[in-house]
Amino acid sequence: TITNLWIGKNDLTDAAVQYITKALATENHKLEYLDLTNCRRITDGCIDSIVDMVKTNRAMTEIDMHNCFLTNTGKEDLRRGVKAKYNFTICVNSWNE
Repeated sequence: TITNLWIGKNDLTDAAVQYITKALATENHKLEYLDLTNCRRITDGCIDSIVDMVKTNRAMTEIDMHNCFLTNTGKEDLRRGVKAKYNFTICVNSWNE
């Protein structure tokens, strides 16, 4: 069982993240940490799938998405979508913010 997944600094797209998060939502309920840092092709287009995965995975405690290509609206949508999750951290700022 995977508990920590570091796939940051890759050329992942929204479609790849949607595929990964769907698989994690249905097949792995033990994932605690997901690192998508510096995946500059990730945009607001995958936010719904990330939120769905976080909601179905009770073990999830943190997602790191520093330096992804999210808009301010997308960041707020993501924060709002996972707000009800107890003891959960999401990092979405750019390093220069």
